Amino acid sequence: DRLPDSGILTMLRDIQVSLGLSQDGNDRQMNRANESSDINTRTSASRTLDRIKLQLGLREKTEMEELQEQVCPKLTFEQRMMGFIGCFACGIVLTLTSMFSFTKLVLGYPRDFAIKYTFGNIIAIASSCFLMGPMRQLRNMSAESRWIAASIYLGAMVMTLVAAFGMQHAEITVLCIILQFCAGVWYMLSYIPFGRKMLAKCCKSLIDEE
Repeated sequence: DRLPDSGILTMLRDIQVSLGLSQDGNDRQMNRANESSDINTRTSASRTLDRIKLQLGLREKTEMEELQEQVCPKLTFEQRMMGFIGCFACGIVLTLTSMFSFTKLVLGYPRDFAIKYTFGNIIAIASSCFLMGPMRQLRNMSAESRWIAASIYLGAMVMTLVAAFGMQHAEITVLCIILQFCAGVWYMLSYIPFGRKMLAKCCKSLIDEE
């Protein structure tokens, strides 16, 4: 089968453009480069104008700009995200490694489990400071829907460490770990829409079945 002459000419023209042998292809590449340069110029000009408006008080600071001024002002948003993900991942990993000490917990030696589990939770919670800062984190924790759970959660962390290091009482340490776990789950669910209601319904259905 022979291709129509117009099809052959189109293929040859495309090959010439891809190889840079066509003047039309060179013109198109130059136009694209000029358009990209114009976009970068406009973006840079827009950022400069935005900074001028901010310095002159013609617009209010965004939450991210206020955060950058209050907490580690030299960090960019990408660096903050990396810090949050890295810190949160370290906290989760440390919490999970506490399971290696679960046998000691069962045998009545809960200290290793308590240390790993509690410090893992502390690091995971502290990771959000990279995104919102400590003050906003405290405001979120003291919200009406979660301040009770947050208070019990933090108090259980402190009591777990006191029981493990100071009192060195196995039964009290285990009770504090259980309280910390329950309060932590209830606190985390406050950030998920209908999370607490779903958990309450599941628990109620399990009780009714029994």
